[in-house]
Order: sequence, then structure tokens, then C-alpha cells
Amino acid sequence: MKATCIKGFKTATGKTFLPGDTIEAEPEKLKILESRGRVRIKPDQALPERVIWESPVFGRLSGGPVLEMTETTFTLVHPLTGEKVTLSREWLVTREERSAIMKNDAGLPREEADRKAWGMFLNQFRKKREG
Repeated sequence: MKATCIKGFKTATGKTFLPGDTIEAEPEKLKILESRGRVRIKPDQALPERVIWESPVFGRLSGGPVLEMTETTFTLVHPLTGEKVTLSREWLVTREERSAIMKNDAGLPREEADRKAWGMFLNQFRKKREG
């Protein structure tokens, strides 16, 4: 997978990346770097073309992509109806900040803080869609 460096950094092995450099690495490593604001995964490779999931009502379903990202926005796409809602990428940062606050200030385990932050994020998303 490829990404573009947006904030310069140096790896543990001493390699330096500058803004604008293309980085090729394993998806897991690039996702970590992206969550830290150091790289932006190239949109054409960021997400699979189709997703498969198990529905308790309908059984095995496929569709997608359910998430489309640009440099400034992301779009959530309902996998069955195709309904789209586009929001600023700052919404993702908000979720990460909420998780960190609950983990550090409230002392919640990381998994629980992440789960609650996703719940708060999705509630905001629903309100935005309805409003």
C-alpha cells in the first residue's frame, strides 16, 4: 500500500521522510502513521472495492465501498440503499480525541474508550444526517 508523507518524520531505522514523499509499506503500518497525522493513504488504495459482512437479519451481504475518503472529507455510504452522507475529516479526529480523553481522564481501558467514542461519533453522524 502507498501513502504520501504530510508531516516529516524519522523511522527507528534512521530513514527520513519529508512532506510529499511517497511511502510504500504494509497497510497496518500506514494506518498507524495516518492516525498520527504523518501520512495520507492514497485514496485509490485506502479501501477495498467491496466489503462483505454478516447481517443478523439478511445473512451474508456484500457491497461497498462503505467509506470514501478525500483529502478534506469522508463519505459514508449505506451498503444497501446507497444513501451518502459527506462530512469533514475533522469528525474522525474528534472521535480519536474523545477516545483518548476517556482513556486518560476517565481511566477507561482502551477498548472500552474506543467503543464509547465510536458510539458518540455515530450518534453525531446520525444527528448531522437528520439535521
